[in-house]
Amino acid sequence: IEFNIAPSPLPLLLWQVTSAANAQWRTVPVSIESVPSGRSLVLSGASAVMPVGGIAYALQNVHIHAASEHAIASQRFDMEVQFLHSAIVDGVEKFMVVSVFASKAAETAPFLAQLAAAARIHDTELTTTEAIVSVDLALVASQVLGQTEFVGPTSTNAQSYYQYDGSFTTAPCTENVVWVVLKNPLAVTVEDLALITQYLGQPSRPVQPLNERIVLSRDVAAAL
Repeated sequence: IEFNIAPSPLPLLLWQVTSAANAQWRTVPVSIESVPSGRSLVLSGASAVMPVGGIAYALQNVHIHAASEHAIASQRFDMEVQFLHSAIVDGVEKFMVVSVFASKAAETAPFLAQLAAAARIHDTELTTTEAIVSVDLALVASQVLGQTEFVGPTSTNAQSYYQYDGSFTTAPCTENVVWVVLKNPLAVTVEDLALITQYLGQPSRPVQPLNERIVLSRDVAAAL
């Protein structure tokens, strides 16, 4: 994301969460074209719905990539956490991915710290079978959407993000996926980054050209 950016009064982002305290991540092995390719975190026990473009997308699972699959002004981040959502519209399944970056720092954001702690506890299960990780989904939503800039914070991720129409990043790279890329990265220590990447990480697709895509940019100034 570097060129073809258009300011837009996109709405504030919001996850509508139910049964948040009962949420669990189920870590499931992922294979791409029969090749083992890390793990996915599948949500159960709770729900999180994000309305975008008049469609209520429900959170299904989470994918983690290190390094990031997006680059902002040619800068790639240490990790990218992708929240995959879906919705049925007129009998057709539509998809949206909300993506948040992570950068190395002295401390780890609580949501990522919980994943790192799970990796320490469940290291055997995470490499051989499925494991269950309990989570408060409301706190995850608050941390991800409430994150501000590390230096001189001006707005939260709920207020500051990019949006464009793209594709999945794994084969067969299905098109017509709405991407919401949050501008402010979460913090993660070197140790926690290594743990999360080792046990939960998936390979990253090389950065692709924008081609003719227009990237919408939502920030405070554009929304006024």
